[in-house]
Amino acid sequence: MIEQFQINSPQSDTKEIHFSVLDIKRVSYDVNWHSTLHSHSFHELFYCIEGEGTFFTTFGEQKISKNSLILVNPYIEHTEFSTEEVPLEYIVIGFRGPEISLPNHTSDNGLFYFEDQENIFEFFLKEIIDQCSEQSLYTSMIVQYIFNAMIFKIHSITNNSLRSQKTLTLSNNVTLAKNYIDNHFSKNITLEMVEERSLSSKFHLTRQFKKELSQTPIQYLNSVRLNHAKELLVSTNLTVIQIAENTGFNSYNYFCEKFKKELKQTPLEYRKEQRILQDQ
Repeated sequence: MIEQFQINSPQSDTKEIHFSVLDIKRVSYDVNWHSTLHSHSFHELFYCIEGEGTFFTTFGEQKISKNSLILVNPYIEHTEFSTEEVPLEYIVIGFRGPEISLPNHTSDNGLFYFEDQENIFEFFLKEIIDQCSEQSLYTSMIVQYIFNAMIFKIHSITNNSLRSQKTLTLSNNVTLAKNYIDNHFSKNITLEMVEERSLSSKFHLTRQFKKELSQTPIQYLNSVRLNHAKELLVSTNLTVIQIAENTGFNSYNYFCEKFKKELKQTPLEYRKEQRILQDQ
């Protein structure tokens, strides 16, 4: 059974909203449910209200139960499975907006998974459903703001920042590859691994990636690592060796070489300069 909630498009005067809710559904698993892998061009948020089941992607699975929350980036193939004995009941919200990158809270199955043990996200979703049920003049605007607050709360809890509010129009394969790099840059990933996640050949991916993002996948990987290293140099007291390890550089010397080539100064020189600027 699917209960559909109507959400109108945000008004033109709400441009400051970063994420736009497309639809909201409350879904109950039954015998007619077809668990088929599928994907979307937008994000999805799933929140389990009752029951138990399994969330599947092309690259793995995730057990879910009451108060489980899952975020799915665009073009990640996924489906859900449950049983009649303990059927799943969940809320799913489709939304558009900037890429969600939570490198400290991602897994190899391509999903962002949370256990809402303190019912923080349940509170947000209850408010959203209540607003949808009322259908007042301001329902759409209120729902958009509550949902954005929820996404910001997720980033706050996981200590991640929203890096860019610009939504890029990328092909499916490049989106998958970029999302994988953004969330796994700290690991020892290779071009072959990125290729596998993008569901395309190495040659096609490299050519398409460079066409759409003006750099190869490996160049982009290094730029992501360096950007995170710059943040850690300024915001933490970690040693340069620790920062190199935390951002996926296996070699301290290689990290320093890439850093100096890109920024024309050593990591320690960069840290000193940025902290002086902060104190001014």
